[in-house]
Amino acid sequence: CKEVAFQPWNGTSTSGNYYLTGDMTRTETLYVGENSTFSLDLNGHDLIINNPEEGEVRAFQMIAANSVCNLTDSVGGGEIKRTGKMGISGAYAFLNNASATFNQFGGIVDVSGVTSTWLGGPAVLFYAGSTYNMYGGEIIGGTAEGASGGAVYMGSSGATFTMYGGTVRGGKAYNGGNFYLASGTKLYVKGGTITDGVA
Repeated sequence: CKEVAFQPWNGTSTSGNYYLTGDMTRTETLYVGENSTFSLDLNGHDLIINNPEEGEVRAFQMIAANSVCNLTDSVGGGEIKRTGKMGISGAYAFLNNASATFNQFGGIVDVSGVTSTWLGGPAVLFYAGSTYNMYGGEIIGGTAEGASGGAVYMGSSGATFTMYGGTVRGGKAYNGGNFYLASGTKLYVKGGTITDGVA
């Protein structure tokens, strides 16, 4: 099969295959557009999302049709971290389209400092039949204060999270330590580990 070529990411491109050449700080949400595929290799580096006190900055937002995001880390040890304002749902990824798909093959997503008071899901918030596939890597949850899903919040019918590998851990919530599943949503665990959730 043909090898996929990756190139250095400039921090703004939202379609194509890229890798980090060093730690990078972003202060704006990255929107993956319609009919676009964005693949990011952390390459052993950190992507730091600095959220100002006013506004809600997420690492990735996918609300367009046929938007696909792939996260990997070919070297290991690369993380997506958060600084600044910590009160937000879906700090790492927000999906809200029936044909939006996020694939996590590697990388550490750490939202342990994030507190959600709106709905929950400090790490991942998704609706509208969107899909999240986890093949590897790690999601370290935050706190859903008086809310649900300390790591992942699945908010409407048809939303599907399938876990083939990796780890989801450390979520704290009023309801659903690591995951909250609304009626009609689906969680398939075919591998990996879900642990240390507190509700």
